[in-house]
Amino acid sequence: MCLASTVSGTRNCILRRRKRREPQAIKKLWLKIAKYVVKDKKDVRSAMDFLRDNEHIKIEDILPFFPDFFTINDFKDAILTSLNEYNDSIERLKGWFDLCWLTLEG
Repeated sequence: MCLASTVSGTRNCILRRRKRREPQAIKKLWLKIAKYVVKDKKDVRSAMDFLRDNEHIKIEDILPFFPDFFTINDFKDAILTSLNEYNDSIERLKGWFDLCWLTLEG
């Protein structure tokens, strides 16, 4: 078990867990860092940069860390990216569903 009380400690813990292939634990640790960046530093730009450079967490993972009243302009690009990714995923699932349906009918 990693005791990560600092950002650098958390990053080191993530690197050790990555070697063991523990994706849920890695995501949890990245969320700790994101929470620190958003709540303690209160720096939206850094949070968005952090999100853009991270493959383990998405905008919906860190939205709860932001204050209730916040302008959406700061999140616009991240939200659009996330929506486009979901749209692509839905289109792939539709294609797979159509293929399954054709196989079932055939």
